Amino acid sequence: MNASSLFRQAARCLATAAFPLSAVAFLATASAGAQAAEACSAPRYSPVQHRIVEKAGQGREALIHFVSFTKPIYQLDLMETVAWLDEARASQAACVTTLSHASAER
Repeated sequence: MNASSLFRQAARCLATAAFPLSAVAFLATASAGAQAAEACSAPRYSPVQHRIVEKAGQGREALIHFVSFTKPIYQLDLMETVAWLDEARASQAACVTTLSHASAER
């Protein structure tokens, strides 16, 4: 299994685990809302994924350089990496949006 497959699997897991159904049941209480907010604010990434996010934060050129430089090591593909970043960011945004709607309903 190559790194890009692992990234896709991690992104799927992140999307399904970002806001588990059990957290929805607990949103009625303030403490559970705080726990869910903490889960949204700190996504769990592998060390390579942290570096990808860091390089993406530095700009497009830094990300392209990182992916091309480490391609022999991590078998990264630029298009798959960008797709994973987009999916991870969308999942994070959906989590935050869900939390803001839940807190507004209280």
